[in-house]
Amino acid sequence: MQNTNHHSLKTLSKVLLGRLESKKYIEFNPKVRNDLQDQLYQKLTKLIITEEDLVNSARQDVSKIVDVISDQNLTETEAFQSQKRALKSKYGENAISGFYLVDTLRAISMKVCKFLFETDLVEEVFESDEVIQKSVMEAIQTFDESKIS
Repeated sequence: MQNTNHHSLKTLSKVLLGRLESKKYIEFNPKVRNDLQDQLYQKLTKLIITEEDLVNSARQDVSKIVDVISDQNLTETEAFQSQKRALKSKYGENAISGFYLVDTLRAISMKVCKFLFETDLVEEVFESDEVIQKSVMEAIQTFDESKIS
């Protein structure tokens, strides 16, 4: 499993837009590329949890219950590992490419497609919802940040 962080999500945003643009599924002014990538990234942060997010969430959860941990003779490390495992199991079925999806891959691809139709930065959408959703799903499934320069 890849170790993902917010840079990974930004890279995924860039890859998604690049793929859709190169296949001529969408059209936008090149001057707004960075703004569009930022908007898509913001959208993805609500739909996809990174490994870094998972670790930070587990740390926060453990720090809230430090008193309880000491009463149970657990170390903070053991509590952290336990909490991290619990979070991973919560999203485990929807883990892809080091990302933990808060919904199904299909639902996330539908939300990305809806975003493309609704944002002012995309001038034209040339393909059907189904074609765009399929392309988004494939991009997420095959995402490997280590292979992107």
